[in-house]
Amino acid sequence: MKHFFTPCPPCLRGYLLLLLALLLPGCIGYGTWYDHAADQYAQLRLETQLAPTDKRVRYSVHVARLVAGDPAPPRATDAPEFDALARRSIASLQLFGNSLVSRSIPEPDYYFLFDVRIEDTHAPGLFSGAILPFFSSREYTVRLSVQDRDGKPIASYTAGAATFEARHIFLLPFTPFSWPGRAESAARRLLFQALSVHLVADRAIFK
Repeated sequence: MKHFFTPCPPCLRGYLLLLLALLLPGCIGYGTWYDHAADQYAQLRLETQLAPTDKRVRYSVHVARLVAGDPAPPRATDAPEFDALARRSIASLQLFGNSLVSRSIPEPDYYFLFDVRIEDTHAPGLFSGAILPFFSSREYTVRLSVQDRDGKPIASYTAGAATFEARHIFLLPFTPFSWPGRAESAARRLLFQALSVHLVADRAIFK
């Protein structure tokens, strides 16, 4: 009986493994700094008491990405992720019910305008880190402007965080333990936790 498929020659298997290695450089990432107000977030959740009001909040979230100073298209996950983080920051005040906070609520008493800026020093290419090491820093900044029903600014807040990413084939064994996505997720979470702490410090403004 004839075989229609023959085993892959050793040399071809070697080339395939080499190609796979080139396409899968090791990636590691970690946080480099963040607004340390976020360290107070856990205690803030315990101490902030529910004090519901009937006031309405309309909020918006704008996300801008830049690479080496040039505008870059946002990721598909940016909008829902930062939207959820923004709503969580508003909820941390323990003042406004979920039904009174939305992007399109009529006749709002407050406008919460979140401006998120993400800046990368370099953008990775297809073979980044395959031969030469690749390094990049990412800085997150969120600015929140709060306006009254007439559009007059009544408060503003800023928080920041940053991560560092390295890629090289020799880092592959360390990738599962320092995956860049994990560092980025932590940076975004700390970013808005710090913002929540700053916001709650002025809680009396919104009662």
